[in-house]
This record gives sequence, C-alpha cells and structure tokens, in this order.
Amino acid sequence: MFEQFRRLKRVAQSYLPHLSSEANREYSYEDARMMLTDLGLQMSPEVLDTLLSRLDVLDDFILSIYQLEKEIKRTDIVTEFCTIDMKYEPHVYADSRFIGFTITHEDEEILFAEYKGDIG
Repeated sequence: MFEQFRRLKRVAQSYLPHLSSEANREYSYEDARMMLTDLGLQMSPEVLDTLLSRLDVLDDFILSIYQLEKEIKRTDIVTEFCTIDMKYEPHVYADSRFIGFTITHEDEEILFAEYKGDIG
C-alpha cells in the first residue's frame, strides 16, 4: 500500500513544475529518463529502451540519485537540464545480465545504481 502511495505521489510530482529550491529538488520519471538518455551512448539501444520503459527502474534510479546526494553530501550531481554533471565523470558498465552506473567523486568511483537480470 505504501509503495503504491509513493508511486502515486511521484507521478503527481512529475506533472508539477519544480518550485522547490535546488537543495530540496525532487526528481520525476521524466528527469530520470533524461539522465538515462544522456548516458544512453554508453549502453546498447535495447538496454536503454528497457530501462526507460520500466517504471520500477525509473523509481529506483531516482531513489539512487537521492541516496547518492545524501552519501556524498552534494546536491549538484544533476544539472538544471536533468543530466548527471560531467565533472562527476558518469560511466555505465553493461553486459547481458548487469548494468551499473557510477560517478567519480574525490578520485573514488562510486557505484550508485545497478540492475541485474534480463535487461535487454
């Protein structure tokens, strides 16, 4: 029940403009799609299509961004254009059964989202 409420809340917020401050930014499914699309050249079109079409993946990706911001205590990871800032050197590791997303912060590569199983 809580999961359904959380998804409903996120859908509603995706249709509202971002009025909050950058420090309290809330990401929508469209924001997640923009971030994944920007990283799309580092993965196959099939994998990208699978990721973009699954709401559970988009939801998890958004939560992973929030967790990453909290972990490294930075709110500038995502640019105003809903892409991961290139100063963090975003990278995608992908094979037929795994895809992982990393950034580099203070010379350390951080895995912030990963998906296993049949992803394309």
